[in-house]
Amino acid sequence: MTQRGFPRGPTYGYDSSSQEANSAATLSLVFGILGVVLLPIVFGPLALWQAKKAERLGKPATAGKVLGWISIALVIIGIIGGIIFVIAMAMSANATASEARTASPASRPSTLVDRAALA
Repeated sequence: MTQRGFPRGPTYGYDSSSQEANSAATLSLVFGILGVVLLPIVFGPLALWQAKKAERLGKPATAGKVLGWISIALVIIGIIGGIIFVIAMAMSANATASEARTASPASRPSTLVDRAALA
């Protein structure tokens, strides 16, 4: 009840927790976009952290959470791809070195010096 006996009506506007929830949800979306586009190893976990904070405060942050997980998946795929690339390069270098050791002089391509010696 108010001073004159009228019941207090609903208050309009934002309280601090809903404003903080909106900020966390917005930051989650921004970090998720930056994680997919720019630097996933940094912004992916930040997006998930802000999404969790927003949901704890009662605001859904599904887009930020999904983009955060996509960013983390990109990091994992990049690490696995880098490992496969390094292994493939090492195997290729090893195969080339072993071929060079086992090749006979007749199977090697002739050079200008070899042609001059034959003439």
